[in-house]
Amino acid sequence: MNARERGAVLVEFAIVAPVLVLLIVGGVLMGAAMYQRMVLQDTLQQAMSSLTYEDEIARAVEARGGRLVCFEVLDESGGEPCYADGFDGLRRAQAVAEGFRFEVPFFGPVIPRASVTDIITESETEGEP
Repeated sequence: MNARERGAVLVEFAIVAPVLVLLIVGGVLMGAAMYQRMVLQDTLQQAMSSLTYEDEIARAVEARGGRLVCFEVLDESGGEPCYADGFDGLRRAQAVAEGFRFEVPFFGPVIPRASVTDIITESETEGEP
């Protein structure tokens, strides 16, 4: 390989390398954001099924690196839901949590969010006054 070919290879590498690095870094950050969303979703599901108070659920979410954005207990009379879930008219609890902000090159900020709806059955409310 002569000097001219080596120079051409070096220029091509200088053009392609930053794009590859950005793709790799972006992929890693998107993967981390997806992982955190899965962790938040799992934490919310476990907390909603075993804990009953908003502050307990918030502590469980914060222990896993997130924060509780919305928590509502809704019944047949309505209320202001955190999000539309298609279970209008049923007694249910909704929770939404979000993780920390990831800055992904060329995509902007990515904030993982997780949401859970837990239908409250009659057997769960028998002990309430």
